[in-house]
Amino acid sequence: MITARENLLMSMKRQGFQSVPLESGRFCPSQIEAFKKRFGHCDYESYFKNPFRFVGMPMIKTWTDANNIYLREQLPEKTYIDIWGVGHSHQENCFHMTRMHHPLAGDPSLDEVRNYPLPAIGNDAPDRVEAKVKEIHSQGLAAMGEMACTVWEVAWYIRSMEDLMVDMMTDDERAFVHFDRITEHTIKRTELYAKAGVDIIQFGDDIGMQQTVMMSTDLWRKWIKPRFASIIEAGRRI
Repeated sequence: MITARENLLMSMKRQGFQSVPLESGRFCPSQIEAFKKRFGHCDYESYFKNPFRFVGMPMIKTWTDANNIYLREQLPEKTYIDIWGVGHSHQENCFHMTRMHHPLAGDPSLDEVRNYPLPAIGNDAPDRVEAKVKEIHSQGLAAMGEMACTVWEVAWYIRSMEDLMVDMMTDDERAFVHFDRITEHTIKRTELYAKAGVDIIQFGDDIGMQQTVMMSTDLWRKWIKPRFASIIEAGRRI
């Protein structure tokens, strides 16, 4: 009898499988509460026999005061600011969805973009990630490095989608600097995940909509594809 991890990796390598690997997806808070009410616990991953578990990257925020990064917007009260400096304010009747606030929206200087405080990877990150991978493997499960927001989503969360698309279409130097900094940051996380022994690295960056993509294929090939290729190659080199 093979483990869930072995079964999943065999399937992904097109070597066959003993059972079809299934994954439940991530539940939003309201669905977790509904699951708990029905089953008496929150471990839906075990219930649905997910063959992997996520491994997060320990990072440290480097911004210290919201007023230092939000120079062109007054944030609503009770706005939560995440580790990337992106603001989230609650919208009534929107469940877990939030209104996003973008610290580099508007017309920032090139130096502001170049010096924007991206989160730091903790010095203890390699040891912590490796320990988590070993823990997951000991359960017979695959370890997946968590990085769903990879390049495009991280970039527009900080810059704003509208402003970043204008930058891309006009070859604004701010877009080159912004994308390159995020790509470099992502490569470091990819290499760390690979060295720690994760089985899979999760990449995301939604550009699809219901009927088409949200940007032209030419823009995607120019700005996103080569950076994704460099990230994937960084992981393959380890």
